[in-house]
Amino acid sequence: ITWGDWGRTVCKKLFVRHLSSFRRCQTKEEFLAAFDEAELRIAQAAGIRLLARKGYFKHELQEKLLLKGFSDKAVSQVILKFGQKGYLNDGDRIQSLIRCELRKGHGSRWIYQMLERKNIPSDEIDTYRSFIASEEKSSLQAYVQKRSLLTKTRDRLQQRKLIAQLLRRGFR
Repeated sequence: ITWGDWGRTVCKKLFVRHLSSFRRCQTKEEFLAAFDEAELRIAQAAGIRLLARKGYFKHELQEKLLLKGFSDKAVSQVILKFGQKGYLNDGDRIQSLIRCELRKGHGSRWIYQMLERKNIPSDEIDTYRSFIASEEKSSLQAYVQKRSLLTKTRDRLQQRKLIAQLLRRGFR
C-alpha cells in the first residue's frame, strides 16, 4: 500500500476491505496509526480463525501469522492478548498431547521425541517427566490388554517380537 511518497509493503488481500478507511488519512502519522489498528484487528481475526480449527502452541501460531504477512509487532500483540485471554496455554496443550499419546499406547521415549519435534523447550518438557513416568505403566498395561499380547507363551521368538514391538512404541 503506498500513499503519496510514503507507505508500507503488505499483502493486499489482507487489507482489501480496509482500503477505504485509509483514504481519509491526511498525514503520514494518521495513515500509520490507522494501518496499525487495522493490521491488529485483521491479525486477531486470522488468529481466531486458526485457533478455531486447531489448537496451537504460541510459537506455532506466531509462525503461522508471520507467514500470512503480518508484522512482528502485530503478531506479538496478538499472541500476548490471546495468552491473557486464555486462548493460548502451552502447559494445557502439552498435557493434552501427552494424554493423547498415552491413550494411543505410546511410551515415554515416543512422547519425549514428539514434544521435541514440536519445538517444545527441554526445560518445559522436564516439568512433565514425573507425570509421564507415572502414567506410562498404565498406558503399557492398557496397550498390552487392548492388543491381547498377554499370551502365556514360552516361545522365545514370540517374546522377542513382543519386546521389540513395545520398544518401537517408545516403552523402556
